[in-house]
Amino acid sequence: ALTLPGVRASNQPGAAQADQLGQDQIRDLYAAMRLINRDVADSEHTEMLRRLLAARAKRDGRRYSTRPLSEARIRRVHAVLTGALNDAVKVSKIIPSNPAEGVFRGKGASRRKGRLKPLLWTEERVEHWLKTGEVPGKVMVWTSTQCGAFLDFAEHDRLYALWHFGAYWGLRRGELVGLDKKDISLNRRRCHVRQAQRDDELDDVKSEESNRIIVFDEDTARVLTAWQQQQRKERLAWGEAYTDSGRFFTYEDGRALRPAYVSQRFDLLIERYNTFRSRFDEGWSAERIARRHRTPIDAVRIALEGPPLPPIRFHDLRHGAATMLLAAGVDLKVVSEILGHATMAFTGDVYAVVAENLVPCPHTFTGSSDTPAE
Repeated sequence: ALTLPGVRASNQPGAAQADQLGQDQIRDLYAAMRLINRDVADSEHTEMLRRLLAARAKRDGRRYSTRPLSEARIRRVHAVLTGALNDAVKVSKIIPSNPAEGVFRGKGASRRKGRLKPLLWTEERVEHWLKTGEVPGKVMVWTSTQCGAFLDFAEHDRLYALWHFGAYWGLRRGELVGLDKKDISLNRRRCHVRQAQRDDELDDVKSEESNRIIVFDEDTARVLTAWQQQQRKERLAWGEAYTDSGRFFTYEDGRALRPAYVSQRFDLLIERYNTFRSRFDEGWSAERIARRHRTPIDAVRIALEGPPLPPIRFHDLRHGAATMLLAAGVDLKVVSEILGHATMAFTGDVYAVVAENLVPCPHTFTGSSDTPAE
């Protein structure tokens, strides 16, 4: 526990009296958290920051994490603090109001009121992007044809199973990276999503609803089985140097993936796909492109025969999975449970319009007839 400056300590060591806690002290706490692992002048090392640094987790005398805290991480801390103080108001009744409420009002609150909704990469939007390089929205969703072309192209990539799982079933990046071997059964086609890797630390999933079981289709089971067979070969090749991290998706040496690496690899594949198309327009043959980029000729041909791939974030595969499931006629309640949303209303509000605009085509993803109905 951390004693906040200006707050009278209770009888428990390191604790603070809730009735002495105010918004200014909470804001000072978050301001100090934003300075952790950043180059700051000695003059900026406040008492709050010194206490935080002293309390940071260490391993073998060294700090466990050397990265600055993200704004999302601070907001998660804020959510926990807000919940605890709400209990102090409503259950324990030791304080009249919650001082944490309103700390993030203003800019952050306005973003929540105006929830960003996905936009579909229609032919018209793709054509405009090709001409100008402009992306029409922050949250963009591929059509089923575009997503199918990406998966066909990425089939030769080592992490194809991860791309497939994310595109079909909408797991978040941290959930995929944090997925434990013992939480997935390929024989029963069940995946228990209960933890997520955020930056350097493994944590629980973001909400109670996010702790869920996904019943995946037989095709996905075959893809994941092939992935496990590949991992066994890699383990034999690395021998004693192999590190068993316990994760389902790993680097070749068994170490847990970094979330940032997944996004970087995803972006690289999209860039490579479009580069092959550009090379061909410049007069390069498919064989020359394959030799130059050390890529299977089949992958080059897929890029040349497929549609352009406009940019999306890795997280947008999740949005794409939701819209394609809805467009395929999967019940809204089932889609909401697959994604781990708190309410069906949220799922319908965010994805329904995009799903209506999604035109079915040969690569449409329907999961399978085994899509869970419970």
